[in-house]
Amino acid sequence: MGPTSVLVMVLLATAITGLAAATASRRRHGGRPARGRDAGLLVLGQVLLAALVVAPAPPPSARASLPDIHLRAARRVAGTPPATAHPVLGTGGPGSLDAALAALRRSRHLTGSVVTDITVPGRRTGYRWPARVYLPAQYFSATYARRTFPVVELIAGSHSRPGSIFGSLPLQKSFDTAIARHTLPPVIGIAPTRNPAPMPDRQCIDEPHGHAVATYLGVDVPRSVPHLLRARTDRAGWATMGTSSGGYCAADLALRNPTRFSTVVSLSGYFSGPIDNVRQGMVDPSPTPEERLANTPIHQVRNVTQPMSFVLVSARDDTEEYRELMRFAAVVRTLPSDGVSTIVTPSGGHSSAAWRPVMSQILGGLGRCLTG
Repeated sequence: MGPTSVLVMVLLATAITGLAAATASRRRHGGRPARGRDAGLLVLGQVLLAALVVAPAPPPSARASLPDIHLRAARRVAGTPPATAHPVLGTGGPGSLDAALAALRRSRHLTGSVVTDITVPGRRTGYRWPARVYLPAQYFSATYARRTFPVVELIAGSHSRPGSIFGSLPLQKSFDTAIARHTLPPVIGIAPTRNPAPMPDRQCIDEPHGHAVATYLGVDVPRSVPHLLRARTDRAGWATMGTSSGGYCAADLALRNPTRFSTVVSLSGYFSGPIDNVRQGMVDPSPTPEERLANTPIHQVRNVTQPMSFVLVSARDDTEEYRELMRFAAVVRTLPSDGVSTIVTPSGGHSSAAWRPVMSQILGGLGRCLTG
């Protein structure tokens, strides 16, 4: 394939992604599904893009093998050859990246918390996907040298890039402030890859013939992170937190893996099952009836056998998600072993404008659930 074809493919892919994102945005804001001109452009773009692809696509495992960009450089700073940038799981104790991260922090002349990128390998899936990680200042303190930290797994909305949740929310500053005020214990925040390709976005569900995203996020990440960082391994020390469709993912993943997670924070998420994207005019495939049944939090929560806490956030003028929040909270309140707190803002719609003003309340709610 020549440079011109590659350029055309990039332009077409960008256009298709933009149209899909716009359609998804309309859907999440209560707008009408794509139809007419938009739907026609999506189809035409997909046909042209398919016609330009000459070489066959690699298998999912090959597409998922993304490079360790940042920690390879960090390992060089620490004096470790790049060939050993990826630790082997199961050998040695927790915190295998500590030396590299401490060296990186010194090289940046930082004295507080650190946000950087790492690669999280998956034993079950075989994936090695990038993630953005928040480490509190205490992580690098001699006082906490033998401490393991609770973990918040952060999941952004549809078609997000690794770590983009740190852009939509002031997470580093908010975590720092809550920890300093002792409303949140010192935590590790990790935002793994949920979309290894721009589309389809399966809402963190394992694809029948593609990426096993649910397995990676719900099983591999909790298993792998304690080998890379000084992270807790017990369920009381792990929480999920997501925005929009990431809020749905946070609830679904925790309820499907109740032995690994104890707390869910959902910001404008939904709980009545994954969205039927085909019916809504989006380009992503719809979940099958079996997937829908197995991935519906409002039904899953009735059967969970482990105590689980929920912090649910929505704007009142985000009509659909506000209704979902109220329905889900009502169900949780009927259960003997679960707890729920709700934070409702008067306005802000389905956006960070609804979440940013109440970040201290959100993290305070998380801190009351997540043991330090």
